[in-house]
Amino acid sequence: MSATTTRSVRRPLTAVAATALLAPAFAGCSLIPSVGGGGDASVTYDGKDSSAVQSATIQFSGQGTFIEPDTLDPAEYSWSGSGFFITPDGIAVTNNHVVTGAGSLSVTIGGEGKSYPVRVLSTSECLDIAVVQVDVDDPVPYFGWAKGEISTGSEVYALGYPLGDPTFSMTKGAVVKADYAFDTFDNVVEHGIQSDATIRGGNSGGPLIDSEGKVVAVNFYGNDQIATSNYAIGRDDVLPVLDDLKAGKSVLSLGLNLAALTTDDPYGLSGIWVQSVAAGSAADKAGIEPGDVLEKLGGVTLAGPSSLSQFEGTTEGTMKNYCDVLQTKGVDAAIEVEVYRPSTDELLEGEVNGSGEIEVTQSGVYGGGGNDVPTGYTTVSSDDGRIVVSVPAEWTDQATTPGSGETQLQVSTDLNSFGALAAEGVELHATAYQALGTPSDVIATLDNGLAGVGCSPASGQVDQAYDDGYYTGLWSVFTGCSTGADVGVVVVDSVDGSASGYLIIVGTFGEAATSDPTVIQILNTFILS
Repeated sequence: MSATTTRSVRRPLTAVAATALLAPAFAGCSLIPSVGGGGDASVTYDGKDSSAVQSATIQFSGQGTFIEPDTLDPAEYSWSGSGFFITPDGIAVTNNHVVTGAGSLSVTIGGEGKSYPVRVLSTSECLDIAVVQVDVDDPVPYFGWAKGEISTGSEVYALGYPLGDPTFSMTKGAVVKADYAFDTFDNVVEHGIQSDATIRGGNSGGPLIDSEGKVVAVNFYGNDQIATSNYAIGRDDVLPVLDDLKAGKSVLSLGLNLAALTTDDPYGLSGIWVQSVAAGSAADKAGIEPGDVLEKLGGVTLAGPSSLSQFEGTTEGTMKNYCDVLQTKGVDAAIEVEVYRPSTDELLEGEVNGSGEIEVTQSGVYGGGGNDVPTGYTTVSSDDGRIVVSVPAEWTDQATTPGSGETQLQVSTDLNSFGALAAEGVELHATAYQALGTPSDVIATLDNGLAGVGCSPASGQVDQAYDDGYYTGLWSVFTGCSTGADVGVVVVDSVDGSASGYLIIVGTFGEAATSDPTVIQILNTFILS
């Protein structure tokens, strides 16, 4: 239920989507200094003036259709990420997950308002790296790469545009672990950097620089609850493949935006979830679709906990087996693949880079219809448009109540039973900013109310920090209510200070709330204004 791990900021587009954070609106003087000598010198940092490194750091704005893990229906999303120039003619580096699957993509430079078109040159799924060409008219400032050893304890800075904010951000820290090998839910890194320079959603793809302004790594992952859990893809992983990527040759990539499934997935699925597919890629030609689960590749099962899971306190899966197969076979070889398609409850088999598309070999794998995964979602809103959320299509009973400074929306299979905590549903309240007090004040009241009707707090899931890039606050989960229901409570303020509110979700998710597909869908789509 909490969004503690951070990638690029992505949230669905709806009738009143909160896109303001993603649409830079700055005008006036450019922050880009002139580049002398034909743009041959990379930017530097003197410990005081950050304008040079800011001028070479870019913000991505993307839009495309994805199918998120444990959901069945595609949804159109808007998102943001970061990146940085590595040549004066506009070639830049970012994360694969920032660009793959984008139907449209643009950047702003150094926090200025002008938008520039982007073309993806090549990607690496396994490193989570992409190289792009930004369509610039004049030479641009660019970063050089750090020389020599990167040592533990050395000073570093994480640069980028966290939380979709068009304002440049620079956080200082130190290297906690240097040359650190790890695998995660969306990459495998041999020479990673762990630091305490804060990385949040939207920092993905930005540079991690040393005290002189040279790049030591590419940011990609952070955990808001652990100060030292900020990870970057090291220089020594990127430089060996950079020439190929700049030349348009993808490295360890089939053209997918992937996320390894959690090892405690409530529907028994294991493998790699396909969030989006690049048009014309090897995966696209093989018939792999968004929403598929890659269960085997080259005869190897794609499952197991990532090397960071125990340390991070998560159950995220790993990309390691997937990347090992690509490393062994090569991305141009014909590779056997087994795919589960939750939307049709079918198993498909065939080859990537084979002579045709994958074909159905088994139906009714989990008992039909995706084994209790909701058969679809629908977007609903309050009468005044202040609340928008996506809920299971079978939640057809709806009521909205506008009030003085507050709007309430309830959606359920049966509102009468929902009110008694006996039917699945969600209740959302949108208020004027901080009209209810702080999130801690409100959640304390709601927690006491649930405890008063016999609900028990779930172990380790009460008053936890909530942050999804657009809203911050607290969340709690209660189980064992008198009706047998389980309840999740989220109390939030919007990051830009425009709204506050709370959500009460009643269901049967229990302590699996963090991976329940309906809970994930609601938290990924709710908008309070």
